[in-house]
Amino acid sequence: MKTGFYCIAIILGICTRALGADLTDSSQMTRSPSLSIDPKHRAQDYLQIFETLRKEKPSNKVCIFLTDGTKIINIIDMRLMSSNTVFLLRYNTPQGIKLQPIELERIQHIGCLE
Repeated sequence: MKTGFYCIAIILGICTRALGADLTDSSQMTRSPSLSIDPKHRAQDYLQIFETLRKEKPSNKVCIFLTDGTKIINIIDMRLMSSNTVFLLRYNTPQGIKLQPIELERIQHIGCLE
């Protein structure tokens, strides 16, 4: 009788460990992999994208989409500050040319309006 209980306990222990490992593995698989990019490199990429869009599609309006849903249209110039974490944007509005600093982490993406 004791042998039967030991066998059942061992089998339950093995099953519990196997199920626990499966749960751990499946929860790790649902996580998205994280990628760490140096802000200086990201800022340089954004600057390069802006310059390329201005050259390739001069008739289209270059715009920046921010993480809060705001978009800045008709960007004339985009300067990267010395810290490589803030851009100074010069853009055209109906009221005239405006300047606005934008932090790197607020930029969602850069594109063109056609």
